[in-house]
Amino acid sequence: MTILAELLAHDLADVLDEPHVLFGHSMGGLVAHQVAKHRWAAGKRMADALVVAACPAPHLVSPLATVVDLDDARLAIGLDTIGGLPPELLDRPQWMSTFLEGVRADLKLCFAHSYRAEPRLPCAIHVFGGEHDPLVRRSALAGWRRHTSASFTLKMLDGNHFLASDENSGLRSEVFALVENVTHSDAPRPQ
Repeated sequence: MTILAELLAHDLADVLDEPHVLFGHSMGGLVAHQVAKHRWAAGKRMADALVVAACPAPHLVSPLATVVDLDDARLAIGLDTIGGLPPELLDRPQWMSTFLEGVRADLKLCFAHSYRAEPRLPCAIHVFGGEHDPLVRRSALAGWRRHTSASFTLKMLDGNHFLASDENSGLRSEVFALVENVTHSDAPRPQ
């Protein structure tokens, strides 16, 4: 995870040197947090905000820790149960193993990452969760509060774990409004 964050911070340096908001859904929340930490440790411009959805706070153990070692059939059933199996795969089972390899690699990346206590980020953190998310509870989302020395918000939406792909969850409009507000505010920006 640290190497991934360093590579992303390097490859996106030109973009991240401008006003920006980092967003991550599920595993992406951990990645976005690591990119923000890397930028701050390097003395680079901080994000105007960190926005995460359906992601437990980085100091907590992921609720998916036990699924990494499941066989393909059980992993697919688990993903389907929580709405994480794209319907296209059900029509093309020959793609299933390739899809599950990617999922398993993402999960291993998350679980190989160990949290180290560090100073709080000086940017606002905004967290979204799904009221019907069977994986990430409100308390795990609220844990993000301890990772910022700036403002913190938590909003629960009517949806499950996959808020980012659910057009009816309201996540997109919430994030777009937040980005618009943060990037066009006259408030001082963290450096």
